[in-house]
Order: sequence, then C-alpha cells, then structure tokens
Amino acid sequence: MAKNPNFAQVAQITLGGGHKIQGLWHPGFDDFGVAAPQLAKLFQFDSSQASRTIKRLLGKDFQFDSWQSELNPDKVNVVLVKDFEKIIWDWMFYEPKRKDDVLIPGIKIAKEIGKDIFGMGLVERFRDGFGFESGKEFRDNFLEERVKQLESRNADLENNDECWRYVNKELRDEIEDLAKGMGEPDELEAENERLRRILRERGIDPNAPNNFI
Repeated sequence: MAKNPNFAQVAQITLGGGHKIQGLWHPGFDDFGVAAPQLAKLFQFDSSQASRTIKRLLGKDFQFDSWQSELNPDKVNVVLVKDFEKIIWDWMFYEPKRKDDVLIPGIKIAKEIGKDIFGMGLVERFRDGFGFESGKEFRDNFLEERVKQLESRNADLENNDECWRYVNKELRDEIEDLAKGMGEPDELEAENERLRRILRERGIDPNAPNNFI
C-alpha cells in the first residue's frame, strides 16, 4: 500500500554521543524534522512545556511547522532540521547560567551530539578528498566507535576516582592508627601534618567534605 504523501514518515535517527531520536520526513514538503515532544525527550526538559521551551530557544520569530505522521494522525508541532541544527550549534558554545538549570542536561547532550557529528563530517571531508567512499556503514561505525571511546573515558574517570578514594582512606586509617599509638601530642600533630601534606601533593584536599570516608 502506498504511503500517504500528507503524512510524515518516521525513522530512528542515530545522533552523536550515543543519542537517538525519532526523526520525520514529510514527502509532500521533502523536508526533515523532529516533533517537539521528541526534542523534549532527547534534551530532558518538561514535555508539557516542550513548545514553549523550544520557542524560547529559537526566538520569538520562530514558527513551528505542523505535521501529521504515521505514528500520530493529529498534527504536532515540528522543528525542521535546520532549526534543530541551530539548537545544537548554539548549545555547543553556551555556558549555562543559574536560571538555565532545567536546560543543563540538554546542553550537555547537545555538546555530545555536536562534537561527534562535527568530527564525523570533518573526517568525511578528508575521505572525500582522497577518494574514499563514506556510506552509511562508515557513519554508523564512526559513531559507534565514538560511543566506545566515551564509555572508556568514563570508566577511566570512575577508576581514577576510586583509586584516589582508596589512597585517601588508607592514609586516614594510618592517621587513626597513629593517633591511637602515639602518646606525645607534638609528635602526633607533626605526623598528621606530614600525612596531610602527602594528601595535598596527590591533589587531595584533606579538609574537603567529600574526602571524608
């Protein structure tokens, strides 16, 4: 059965940073877009305020398109890809302020997406220059590899954090043992200061609340 040309078709789109979204293509307009609720889901802001938030991001002159789709016969507000691009691009270089608390998760996600898409596009330009084909398989593999690199970096950070916590705990245990075994206050204070200096040399603030085990 032929698809209705008045209804947008739906497909899952793989973005950068391991993020995905349900994208739209309207055959009647030959244009791509994303429904406002999908953007709210992607960028983790209140879906009940999706249209209002997007208008705030894109400016008072921005106007939604209104499409029906294969998934929803009712018309929904749609952001065209050119405006979706603008949100990602603007957020890549935006430093959030206190009033932007609800947008901070989305800003982080936009930076992850933008970095990977930019990196992929740059590599593709070099591949084109040297006559290499860059089809769907290349693009999918590129983004999958970026996700693996991100996961590896996160694991390294977690392991590093655990390492510092272990060193911190060992040194604090040593301080406690010394406190129990040493009778002279001056000697105890000198040893405490020596161990605190070791902590500081390792980049650990011995007085920081999050360093207390």
